[in-house]
Amino acid sequence: MMSQMPNSQSQVHQNSYPAQMLQQLSESKTSGLLKASCQSVDWYFYFDIGQLIFANNTVAPGDRLDRHLRRLTHETETLTRQICLETEANFKSNFCTNLFERSDYQIIAYLIKNKFIKLADAATLLRRISIEVIESYLLVASEQITQEFIPQKSDSSRIPCQFDLNNLLEESHKRVKRWKSMTPYILTPDQRPYFVNNTYAQQNLQLKHQQKLSKLLRGFSFRHIGALLNQDELALAVRLYPLIKNQAILLREPQHPFEQLPKFSAPAAEEITQQPAPEQIEIDKNTFIGQYAETIQKHWKIVCVDDSQTILNEISRYLGTEEFEVHTINESVKALMQIMTIKPDLVLLDVGMPGLDGYQLCSLLRKSPLFKTTPLVMVTANTGIIDRAKARLAGATDYMTKPFNQMELLKMVFRYLT
Repeated sequence: MMSQMPNSQSQVHQNSYPAQMLQQLSESKTSGLLKASCQSVDWYFYFDIGQLIFANNTVAPGDRLDRHLRRLTHETETLTRQICLETEANFKSNFCTNLFERSDYQIIAYLIKNKFIKLADAATLLRRISIEVIESYLLVASEQITQEFIPQKSDSSRIPCQFDLNNLLEESHKRVKRWKSMTPYILTPDQRPYFVNNTYAQQNLQLKHQQKLSKLLRGFSFRHIGALLNQDELALAVRLYPLIKNQAILLREPQHPFEQLPKFSAPAAEEITQQPAPEQIEIDKNTFIGQYAETIQKHWKIVCVDDSQTILNEISRYLGTEEFEVHTINESVKALMQIMTIKPDLVLLDVGMPGLDGYQLCSLLRKSPLFKTTPLVMVTANTGIIDRAKARLAGATDYMTKPFNQMELLKMVFRYLT
């Protein structure tokens, strides 16, 4: 990893065009960190002798890494979804808004060290993440941004991957331009599409594709759906554009914290004529639904253990679709045998239960060969350091914080079941 940031910081640069400072740093062959801030979001760009090493921002860095790791599992045999989840769980407590720690970068280094990915895979991963970060950075209005550069010596222990900034900027500009060609219908890749089976959809889609889209488009963002389908989110949006334009797909605002990121503005007049029209519906061609088509037909068994019947009813309502068979248990002392009988694909455990708490139940389940790899998620109102440590010691895969909404629960469930 790169060394700790030095105390001395350079002068703050204000009112700079977002890409200008990046290009200046690249041309000056300097090493260090550029921190750019706009309202509640910080962007970080790490340079080594003018080459970009990595870029990230403070909006859900763990989520961004998870999406790109998911896509990489389709491209390399040595990286599995289980390895990703276990590695992320080990580093989870390190993810925070202070990106000087760069937990995402550390995870990638860990995967290389343990031979789960090759250096070429790491380069692909770092490049994709950096482009996504640069895309959002290019949308920031120059008068709203504050930038500062922190000089730093080159560190030989870092991942030996670096990128020509001009190439990344060129690709990012092209992608932003393509996104802007679909405004005002699409304003951000973090919007959440929902399928509406209107007349246009019925006339232009086969029944099987109407059904699949209805199951798939349930509130995940373009970026998350792209990860599930192993597709680039821009290509996905272009394919869905005719349905969006004709109101067969409705878009809801990004879920927190993604609403903090800047949105696309309409392209300038001189750009409009240069934009190719979004392509026609291609759902019947190629493999639009991809391998996920089979996955969404699977019937998953989920067990929820909580002494509150209100919470159990709420979870059952949230997951009340034909894909999920939800079993609720409100007495933890009886839960162990029932879970053994049901053999679920996922278990949600409340922490504070009388008789046998969630940590104890989780530990007992982990001792059984049947549940060595089953996702066991703690549901708690407390996520302090001690609580996270107790969850890890008990063998929990992850934890959810109460209260949560339907979208948060669905994202967590699909994360571990797909």
